[in-house]
Amino acid sequence: MFPSEDEIHRAFEMGELEFARYLRLLEISRTGIDTSTTFLFDNIPNLSHFDYAPLQVPSDLETEQRDAFIETPRTEPRLIVRLHQGQQLEEDGRSRYRTSFTADVSRSVNLSMRINREYTGRERFVTRSLTFAPDSGVVKRIVLGSFVERFGLGAVLGYSGKRLDASTQLDRESFLYPDHGGFNGLLAHLDLARFDLRAVASHQRDNIYRLATAGLQFDRRFGRVALGLINVFSRLSRRDGGEAANDHKSSLFTRYRYRNGAVAAEFARQWQPAPDAAAVLEWRHRFERAGIRAAGWHYGEHYCGLLSGSKSGGLYRKVVLDDIDYEYSDRRSRQSGLLLRTAVDVTPRGKLINALQWAEQGTDSAETEFLSAFDVRLTEPWSARLEYGYEQDDRPPETATGRHRLRLEQRFAPDLWRIRTYIAYTRPRGDVTRGESEDYVSAFLRLRREFDNSGALELWAHAGRIRKGRLDYWYGYIRHTCTIYGNTEIACKLSHRYRRADHSHHDTEFSVEVTAGL
Repeated sequence: MFPSEDEIHRAFEMGELEFARYLRLLEISRTGIDTSTTFLFDNIPNLSHFDYAPLQVPSDLETEQRDAFIETPRTEPRLIVRLHQGQQLEEDGRSRYRTSFTADVSRSVNLSMRINREYTGRERFVTRSLTFAPDSGVVKRIVLGSFVERFGLGAVLGYSGKRLDASTQLDRESFLYPDHGGFNGLLAHLDLARFDLRAVASHQRDNIYRLATAGLQFDRRFGRVALGLINVFSRLSRRDGGEAANDHKSSLFTRYRYRNGAVAAEFARQWQPAPDAAAVLEWRHRFERAGIRAAGWHYGEHYCGLLSGSKSGGLYRKVVLDDIDYEYSDRRSRQSGLLLRTAVDVTPRGKLINALQWAEQGTDSAETEFLSAFDVRLTEPWSARLEYGYEQDDRPPETATGRHRLRLEQRFAPDLWRIRTYIAYTRPRGDVTRGESEDYVSAFLRLRREFDNSGALELWAHAGRIRKGRLDYWYGYIRHTCTIYGNTEIACKLSHRYRRADHSHHDTEFSVEVTAGL
């Protein structure tokens, strides 16, 4: 669970997130998830998107994970301004800031913008957009500026994260081409009775490359059945002229919803850069006391996932476009896999949750992830969760690596208190000479006390790795929020990190965040 960007960064430092997912989570935490972008849940650990329908009543852990990313809907037009200032407290400590605002010009028109400055001194526009979303009529949504979108199940077009660099200073280039991993241009979504039309036009660039994208999705509804045709063309080229790499794909998308579930499929054909194909299938069903979700995917050897956002495993393949000297990591090319998640109410108070994900890339790389958890509500304010997880990763030229993890979690929520704690034992399997096979223990505590409607006090402490009686990593914070004048929230946060591998070992930060609604 990640309350803010800081906790995402700490999870990456401890090796809980690979770099590509870390970057995607940072961006999602900044922009949030609303009803039009629920497909972004596919990027969040322990969560997945299946037509945004609950598997059953979600567990406390799933609810907490979702709530950390969901954008709070506004019930009336207003202006919301958020200012965040952070300062490292060491002698040579640096500062950073986050500035964002969203203004409901009317019930249908919204203007938003975000500017970030990092501790490294990098300062730039992150997003800016103008959205028109009326309550009724032909137009469902029109966005000018930064946005994320997915056609069908995402095999042809979806959210894949940043592919190009961005300006490192506040200038015209940064405003026109912000540091955003979605699209940059125009999105139009029209509802024409039984027809649904989505159109995307995007242009992105950095100092070396430019990426232009145009796409259409046309859906026809027949009662519970929907059929869609998708066509997307993109062109990646060097700004100094010369060769370009074209990516042209078309797909057929279908979805059938029935009383207790839904099934959806997308079959894609790639015309350029090389003929190939892909198929993605998703299915969910809800029984009286159980639920099941399943997905399967296959992407051809030459399939280019530069703009794709469909389901896949965590295997990446380095792809080099020699004509334009461009290199990127593709987690769909040559990949096949499946995902299976089940939840069963074994007792009136207990739920058994199982999840399995398997993927292979060609014949030499494969990964397997398995999770089994038992959630039980012992009393009304007290619940517990016992969880076992296993991961195995086989990628050349490395030997097989993996880990076993056993975790016991407890939650206690009497009145205005919220307490969550767990202790975990992890047994990795890797290179013994680098200490990757040493067992370790982790412990966590989160305590939150609400004060009616006037604020809250929160304590977070995480001992990430305890090996042979020594502490390798610790991170914690204390955060106090209060509301003044009924529309302004002030949050003060003091955090400290200890990392044994670092030369300085200790880092302390203090931040203040003010959110005002007018």
